[in-house]
Amino acid sequence: RFSQFEIQRGLPVRQMLQWFEQDGNDWVARNDLLRRITFRRQNLVADPAPGQFDAVLCRNVLFYLAPDLRAKVLDTFAACLRPHGILMLGAGETVIGQSNRFVPSKRLRGFYEVAGPGDVPPAYAAH
Repeated sequence: RFSQFEIQRGLPVRQMLQWFEQDGNDWVARNDLLRRITFRRQNLVADPAPGQFDAVLCRNVLFYLAPDLRAKVLDTFAACLRPHGILMLGAGETVIGQSNRFVPSKRLRGFYEVAGPGDVPPAYAAH
């Protein structure tokens, strides 16, 4: 459930109407969207990669972890993303200096993609 304010933050109106429906003053996800999403509880440090995903949303979690654990979690994310999959972190989080497995997405501003052959992660680029 999302308020009118929450649903409009960063979501174009066309997508809002395609994927959500109004229920009183709130907006709720349509069943077609819910069928496409997998929600699960995951121990990011101890559990193996849980499968293959198009997107991993991990907001405001990594900055609570020690650097070695952050690197381990980012490796797990890289292992479970499908080709062209995306990683979304919190606004105060980055992969820069944390992992060489990701590069900023060329398709989606603010997201990361698994580094491919020839990609140079920004933390390791020559200055």
